Amino acid sequence: MQAKDTERHKIDDRQYLVTCVECDKEFEATRSDASYCSARCRKQAHMRPVKKQSTIAEMQRIAAWLREKSYEYRYSKDVYEAMQQLANTVNFALENFEIASNTGEKHL
Repeated sequence: MQAKDTERHKIDDRQYLVTCVECDKEFEATRSDASYCSARCRKQAHMRPVKKQSTIAEMQRIAAWLREKSYEYRYSKDVYEAMQQLANTVNFALENFEIASNTGEKHL
């Protein structure tokens, strides 16, 4: 949800009931353009792109490591296939993480 899409209900001349963009908590605001209930939520919302990129990079690193390691066990068919499957699972999780991130779903 973008800040401009935040729900705002006018209470009186200088009071608004606003839904926080980050945590979905309702709060009273004196500004008509308020979007976050606290500095913590504002910072968390602005840090999300950095967290997303570091998470994606870490998942890509794990998948590459698994594929590389699996070749050490290429003569043991069961171990090799299990490690390849694990790398595929990490890649699948990465694709779903990127899709969820782009649709605006919240993550831990």
